[in-house]
Amino acid sequence: MDAIDEETVQGLDQLINVERDFKEALLIGEDILETLKDAPILLSKVSAHVWFRVALAARLTKKDPSRFEKLMRTAPDYSLIMEGDLRRDQALQAIRRHQFKEAEQLLRDVAQMHEGSENRYAALQMVRGRLDLAKGNLKSAASHFRAADDNWALLGKKADPQWVTNNLFHWLRCLVLLRDSDRFKVYTRFIVREPDTNRSQAASTMMLRGPLAAHGYGLLERIAS
Repeated sequence: MDAIDEETVQGLDQLINVERDFKEALLIGEDILETLKDAPILLSKVSAHVWFRVALAARLTKKDPSRFEKLMRTAPDYSLIMEGDLRRDQALQAIRRHQFKEAEQLLRDVAQMHEGSENRYAALQMVRGRLDLAKGNLKSAASHFRAADDNWALLGKKADPQWVTNNLFHWLRCLVLLRDSDRFKVYTRFIVREPDTNRSQAASTMMLRGPLAAHGYGLLERIAS
């Protein structure tokens, strides 16, 4: 990945993971396509990491990500690991749509593609927790979130910090629904990591209003990656 691609990826990560501005991230991808539409050789050299993030932004804004996914798969640095990352995000999209059988099949694919990757194995546990949470299998969901958190704790500084934070957010929602006393500890850890965002406001609302807010808070799935 060259310096331009690396800077673009960092900017997209900031928009998606920190500012939660998915529309702006999608616009960046569309601008790249428009700028390079008459330069196919240059377009073909854009990093798969760029297109992966733009495809994610498209899904999170309920737009068709297929053109960006195709560009990702034809990029010079595309890999099976990235295909697993893509299918994990597709599984999350299926979960949001309550297409649970599709999500389960995608996660089986991910498990094979990410075998041996400790960070990604923990992320897989997190998404399995999201699936069980969406199904209403709260105790199973909580066990997946806890397992993911434990695995990242073992990785220490090698753990992906954004995944750790995302997991805490969804684990908190699950614990609030269960009325589990561990929710106070998880809430504190989450707020320390992400103190002033839409998600921290959602977390505070859940803690104040309890299971009803955790179950029905309309922004939760839209603002969480």
